[in-house]
Amino acid sequence: MSKQVIDFFSTHKICPDERQKAIDSCDSMHDVWLTAHPELLIYIATCVLPDKDARLFSCWCVMQIWHLLTDDIFKIAVIVAEKYASGEVTPDELDAARVAADLLAGDEATWADNAARWTTDEIVVAIDVATASAYAAGAAVPVDAGWAYDTTVDDAREAQAAYLRERFNPFLKEGKK
Repeated sequence: MSKQVIDFFSTHKICPDERQKAIDSCDSMHDVWLTAHPELLIYIATCVLPDKDARLFSCWCVMQIWHLLTDDIFKIAVIVAEKYASGEVTPDELDAARVAADLLAGDEATWADNAARWTTDEIVVAIDVATASAYAAGAAVPVDAGWAYDTTVDDAREAQAAYLRERFNPFLKEGKK
């Protein structure tokens, strides 16, 4: 049992069932990062990743559903958000991309379009972008496919978790002994 795991789950108010599973099966937050189910991992990532990494992850999520974006303005917003995370554009340019995407989106925005425009928020909320991206993938499944919606959303979540594990593990040093 790791005091670090207990403290982390308590500090971030993660549900008691998930907390207990982690305490029972993980010796460190590195272990949690490697084994958590996708929704939990994405939540943990939103607690620990700096804005730059959260924004890059959010942009990656939207790029997985690129073909579902309804207008190039949304694609431009994601590209600008990614460049902002990399220090290639200014906050004013990010703001301009956000305004353009917000004006276009209106009340009828799709899950994909909302995910794209949220990448430009002043403080990106990666869990919202990841969720909207997964739902957008599911929404692209024909209505009569039934169970395929859940499978598609689950597959999108698994891909998101794999990307996080591979690219952004903030607990990596802790796990090396």
